[in-house]
Amino acid sequence: MNNKSAFGSVARKAIGFLVLAFVAIFLFNAVIGAVVGFIKLLLAVGLVIVMAGAVIWVLRKL
Repeated sequence: MNNKSAFGSVARKAIGFLVLAFVAIFLFNAVIGAVVGFIKLLLAVGLVIVMAGAVIWVLRKL
């Protein structure tokens, strides 16, 4: 009976470790995704500003 209990304890710890690992990976991906998304947002805003400047420059040259 003791062997079954020890195996159950090890299995429970292994499942807990796997759940913790999956949660850690998910949170890491979420943080990296948020950072990359913010950087893409900044680049898009910068591109819009550059395009607006180019349009104004072209309109002045006409």
